[in-house]
Amino acid sequence: MTYDADSRIRGYALEAVGRALCLRGPGSVVVTGVARPHCARLAKLLETEVTDDVFRRAAARIFADMAPEGSEPHSESLAKALLKDPDAEVRRLAVKALEGLGIEGAPYEEHLVIALDDKDEVVRRRVARTLRNLGEGASRHLGRKLSDDNPDVRASAAQSLGGLGRGAAQYEFALGKLLEDEELPVREAAIQALRQVLPARTGSWRRTVPAVKQETSKLRECLRKLSSIVS
Repeated sequence: MTYDADSRIRGYALEAVGRALCLRGPGSVVVTGVARPHCARLAKLLETEVTDDVFRRAAARIFADMAPEGSEPHSESLAKALLKDPDAEVRRLAVKALEGLGIEGAPYEEHLVIALDDKDEVVRRRVARTLRNLGEGASRHLGRKLSDDNPDVRASAAQSLGGLGRGAAQYEFALGKLLEDEELPVREAAIQALRQVLPARTGSWRRTVPAVKQETSKLRECLRKLSSIVS
């Protein structure tokens, strides 16, 4: 049915398959068992030249909703879609599905690193969040996104580095520079990250911001908050 010439029929078919795959509770095993064989077909179509954006989005959304169990067998197709699909929404959903894999997404680190430079800021933000799942080795890639043009991406990179704890200690100075970022969410993310990266109850944070020469009101407030957190 997913190959029907009428896009509406394809849409209805995908919606039905998606709902069946995401069912939980009594009787769901039977329904999902019937629908699951179609996943391989959907994954294959994500890799082909299907021109219907709505169709590809629906297929990618199914895998995102099924993560991690349902999407893991088809993660290679999702990783390819992340890099090659021309539609930003498909790429967003692909990385969402890969994020759901946690550390099991490690084989696709190279795909994620390339996608860090995606032209779509939502994709970049989600990739930065996903890389945190891969451990300290991903910190070098996250560090360069602290200077991304988009504030949401900068904040996401800071949050992910914070999630790595002392494994991201080499970026404490770069995080400190974000305390003077123009965007409040970025400054807040930097504060939280430094709280996680720096050892507790030390004066380390004072060495983190030596390049900050001018004490603007917003920076003083950030430093006050950071000081109260780590002291």
